[in-house]
Amino acid sequence: MDVRQARTENLETLLRRYPSLRVFAERTELASSHVSQMKNGVRRMGDEVARRIEAQLGLPHGWMDHPHGIEEDTPAATATPSSLDQRLLQTSPRARRALEQIVRAAEEGRLSEIDLELIQQIATRLASSNGKYDRLRLRARDGDRAAD
Repeated sequence: MDVRQARTENLETLLRRYPSLRVFAERTELASSHVSQMKNGVRRMGDEVARRIEAQLGLPHGWMDHPHGIEEDTPAATATPSSLDQRLLQTSPRARRALEQIVRAAEEGRLSEIDLELIQQIATRLASSNGKYDRLRLRARDGDRAAD
């Protein structure tokens, strides 16, 4: 199998792990139309794009160039179709940016035990708020929309 065919098959494998082509494109910082053209064989995936996909998804350098089984050699972070990605699309842009920064730091191994404890405390507080902060959340969300 040549590199071009391996990249095409690997792109198909990766796309199946995302709720939509658009979500995949956003995650890899590529234009949706570009991803669609590569998927449909209208455009070939070059070295630069292959490396970008690998970098954005935390795949090893050169992963796109070699054939893989459906689950073989794929990090767990990309192996699960992300309900998290779907949920992020439903949040405000400000919340999405904050959560993406946390996820990126976690993927890069930059979260300390203190960071994790703080994140857990915030998550616990938000989960147990019982609507107490709904008015504040709505106000913050409306402010986000005005800023975007």
